[in-house]
Amino acid sequence: AAFGLSEAGFNTACISKLFPTRSHTVAAQGGINAALGNMTEDDWRWHFYDTVKGSDWLGDQDAIHYMTREAIDSVYELESYGMPFSRTDEGKIYQRAFGGQSLKFGKGGQA
Repeated sequence: AAFGLSEAGFNTACISKLFPTRSHTVAAQGGINAALGNMTEDDWRWHFYDTVKGSDWLGDQDAIHYMTREAIDSVYELESYGMPFSRTDEGKIYQRAFGGQSLKFGKGGQA
């Protein structure tokens, strides 16, 4: 939110009670789903399918469509802001499969 407001011309500040690199959000490690295709073949449409299926078709499909389509650019935007990502030997953002991720609309096995 702070980045978006700043880019829109607002003066912003992101305030934390802890030193920024020690806050819980920064110290947490998990992952971000985006169809970057750095480790295996990938497509944002497969990400969309897996997310809709994972919601038992109850999720807002317009919102899921937007999220999965924009996820790739969003990850690279975070990278441009300096977010540290684990890397492959080739320097690409490292990716690993999370539960529920598949290839080719569920026909290609686990992502």
